[in-house]
Amino acid sequence: MQLFRGLIVVAMLSGNLAAANTSQNLTHQISQQYVNVINKNNEALNH
Repeated sequence: MQLFRGLIVVAMLSGNLAAANTSQNLTHQISQQYVNVINKNNEALNH
């Protein structure tokens, strides 16, 4: 029973880590897109 409880805790922790990793990746992707848009706007203004 104790082992089973330990496994559940490990599963929950790894699930939380995966979720945190996913949201971090999404934030990174969104900020990259934002930077790309700004760069394109700057290029358009310069030409």
